[in-house]
Amino acid sequence: MQVYGARKVDVRVGIIQTDTRAEKPVGAVLFGVAPPETPWLSDLFPSSVVRTTRYGTRDAALEHLRFVPAQRFDALPGLEGPYPSLVRDSVQLALDAGASHVDLVMARAGDLPPWSLHTEAVASILVPYLSELQEAQIAFPDIAGPGALRPGVDDSPDRRLERVLGTIKQFKAGLREHYQIAYVDLPEGAEQRLDEIHQRIGSADVALCRWTGGERALRAHGWRCAGAALAGLQGRNSADLTGGVAGLHFQVGAGRRVRRTRHPELLQLPTPRLRDSMGDEIVELALDPSAGDPDSRRRFAMVRSEPTLRQPSGSWSLPALRTVKAIHHRIVFAAEQFVFRPVDQVQAFSLVTALDMVLRPFIEGGALVGPSGEGGPLLAGDTVRDRDAPGLVAEISAQLRPWCQDVRVRVAVDPGQQPAVEVFTP
Repeated sequence: MQVYGARKVDVRVGIIQTDTRAEKPVGAVLFGVAPPETPWLSDLFPSSVVRTTRYGTRDAALEHLRFVPAQRFDALPGLEGPYPSLVRDSVQLALDAGASHVDLVMARAGDLPPWSLHTEAVASILVPYLSELQEAQIAFPDIAGPGALRPGVDDSPDRRLERVLGTIKQFKAGLREHYQIAYVDLPEGAEQRLDEIHQRIGSADVALCRWTGGERALRAHGWRCAGAALAGLQGRNSADLTGGVAGLHFQVGAGRRVRRTRHPELLQLPTPRLRDSMGDEIVELALDPSAGDPDSRRRFAMVRSEPTLRQPSGSWSLPALRTVKAIHHRIVFAAEQFVFRPVDQVQAFSLVTALDMVLRPFIEGGALVGPSGEGGPLLAGDTVRDRDAPGLVAEISAQLRPWCQDVRVRVAVDPGQQPAVEVFTP
């Protein structure tokens, strides 16, 4: 049948890119520095952009992108070129470990290489951005420097450790302020300097990470960012704040192809040794023996331990630290609603009620109990009867389970001021 007056229509069939910027909670975050002359990532991955602040210069700029498992990451900084980077591999590793999405925050600081996270120039760009990533699980793939990422590329162990310590010092105040935990790879050989590390860093919301396993598995995966894997595992949708990760298995992907018939010297790489267990100070990610087999489908690792650098040493495991940070964050959020309210007994009672509401999921989940270990937390509120500085005050006495960690929280709300929250632990 002939149809008169019909207009010509051009029909094209294709695939529409998925917008990865949907409103999702921040989980696993990787911080890095773009190698010199790297194209703008926001131009290469326009559908992944969360925020970009170029300032019209490459000397001080930041790009925040979000990646999901279905995407390709070929254009991200990798091991090729004069400035090898673990960023591309770490995005994939975090997703393989279980993260539903991975946020990548990249700074540009002139000609500084990817391992410049410890410098003032980079910290001045990245540290203020922590405020946009509340409760994030953060890793720094290139924190120590190139190491033995490929033949002909190596670096001094002392220099690598200094970069790690410098980065922790730059970020540790921001991590505490914004309820975050950082997962940092311990450079090869630094196990013998843990006392020095503790002394120089002090208390920090940081977990030192490393791979353990047999020679072949370590050759395949030991060069990768263990912190990125742990951040991905902690950033998965099903993550339980109080359940912890010790004993959990997670996928690690293919890693570097290692042939059984090739000797390590042919790759010009040092043979990784099987390290002694130090699970009371370092988060150990134990590689399955078959993880180094290119034909294996059992490429996974298991978390053996979950200590942190938060002092007192040995008192704060990863799940305990993450839980108390989440509780702290929600307490501050509830108290902020009372900043501009009148100071009277009604509002003091309302503050206690609001605190009870935000703590209810933790109470029902068994993470918060009374100070004696039974019942619910004790909450009390009152007004500050000071003509010059009136305000509201509330106190919470509780115990964190299953760690039996006693916690007392004091919340002070002064009119027009940011709430002051103090957490006391014995």
